This record gives sequence, structure tokens and C-alpha cells, in this order.
Amino acid sequence: MAGIRAEWVSVELKLTDDQKKKLETAVSGYDQQQQTLSESRSALFRNRDLSRDERDKKFQALEAQREELGQKRDQAILGACGRAEDAVPVPFGCVGNR
Repeated sequence: MAGIRAEWVSVELKLTDDQKKKLETAVSGYDQQQQTLSESRSALFRNRDLSRDERDKKFQALEAQREELGQKRDQAILGACGRAEDAVPVPFGCVGNR
């Protein structure tokens, strides 16, 4: 998520200091939760006590959590940028092009 934290992004979007703080909070929380999900995925793949079907089901659940987390992150970013009314998440490579 370093791209959204780049100074040029803040300049391009004309973010206020308050918006920058909200953005940092949103992204930091996402980073922590994403790390937890990554650790859970790694542990799941190392767990050979589960059958392949059980692992696949748990992996799918983790992927669903990751997708939900990403959607919440996108909405938090849009909200921090004062664009909560934009219901469509913006790909991070295109944020400055809006």
C-alpha cells in the first residue's frame, strides 16, 4: 500500500492534513489485517493434518475475508479522500488519474 502513501498522490488528490491522517489510519489498519491473513494462509498450507478438501475450504474462507477486507479498505480510502459517494473502488495505480 506504499503507493497510496506517496506524497505525489496526496498532491495530485489535493488532500488536507486531516484527510492524510485518515488515509494513513485506514491503510495502516489494512496492512495489519492483511499481515494476519497472510500468516493464517501460511499456517494453513503447512498444516498437513487437514485433508486437501478441508484446506481448500479454509483457504476459500480466507480468500473471502481478504476480498472483504480489500473492499472495506477501498471504501475507507475513498472516505478519507472525501469521496465516499464514489461507490466504485479505484485501482491504486489509477488513483491520481481520477
